[in-house]
Amino acid sequence: MSNEKTELFLDTWRRLETAAERVVGSTGRTNAVMALCRDPRFSAYRDELDYCREVRNLLSHQAKVDGEYAVYPSDAALQLLQEVLRKLEAPPTVADVMTPTAQLITASEDSRVTDIMRRMRDKGLTHIPLLKKERVTGVFSVETVFQAVLDGCCIGPDTAVRDLADYLPLEKHMNHEYRFISKGTTLQAAENIFRKGAARTRKLRLLLITRDGRPDSPLLGVAVPLDLVGRTD
Repeated sequence: MSNEKTELFLDTWRRLETAAERVVGSTGRTNAVMALCRDPRFSAYRDELDYCREVRNLLSHQAKVDGEYAVYPSDAALQLLQEVLRKLEAPPTVADVMTPTAQLITASEDSRVTDIMRRMRDKGLTHIPLLKKERVTGVFSVETVFQAVLDGCCIGPDTAVRDLADYLPLEKHMNHEYRFISKGTTLQAAENIFRKGAARTRKLRLLLITRDGRPDSPLLGVAVPLDLVGRTD
């Protein structure tokens, strides 16, 4: 059993080296894992991975005694390698942190503007998806009302969302941007999208998540920057 665990440890390290190379590029396979630790997502593992590297070197370079390894890796060491490997081979995606559509406040073209605004105020929301047959047709936001009022629109108790149709398309929002991404987008990639979006005049505020990232696919959920804080590792 100890020999089997050791072989599993060595095999996991080899897989970890290969996976690490895909992230950091070719640095020489014996250095790829440690080079990975310069990535903030894996820096907390540096000391433990360095210890595992020394164990791996000893096991790889020393001959067995009567067919047995002289030392055996601990369960904790093996579990550590498997944990890091999982993060490399199956990184978390936006589907893991998004707010599903069923839990969202959404609007339709028949919704009353004042009712939607009250619900948004009560939940502390500034923008919500506008849906028709589960597809996103626009976004209703505080900016929507602001633009409409500036243009002379009178919003009363009976004003419906459809009455503000000119301000609802994603491209009509002056200061905010919304983007479709697929549910398989990694958290790291989503964080990078938000980071780049923050540098633009129109700030990226909401990721609209569909199965394939297509705008004409049913909405599965949404993600905001706060969903990614502390989750990309």
